[in-house]
Amino acid sequence: MKKVFLMFVVLSCTGCANKIWTNSSKSQQEYLRDNAKCEEMSNSTGRGQMLYSGGVFANGHSQGTGIDAIGARTQIYNNCMTDEGWSLVEEN
Repeated sequence: MKKVFLMFVVLSCTGCANKIWTNSSKSQQEYLRDNAKCEEMSNSTGRGQMLYSGGVFANGHSQGTGIDAIGARTQIYNNCMTDEGWSLVEEN
């Protein structure tokens, strides 16, 4: 239970800073396209059963709790956006 609570606190705190995706060579329309693509990719992980690591997707039916699934989906989304050329930076 302590582990779940600690993970919740960590995830909550990481969301406190306003961060935005930037790419000086892409338009707002391209952002919307890339964002939709990456959202779809991260949401199609099969209820948290797919994990992304080092450019490889792997099935893992014993890969933990809902927090693990959220973390995996977030990682897939972030990796996808980075692969599309976007950088996550703190908003000024």
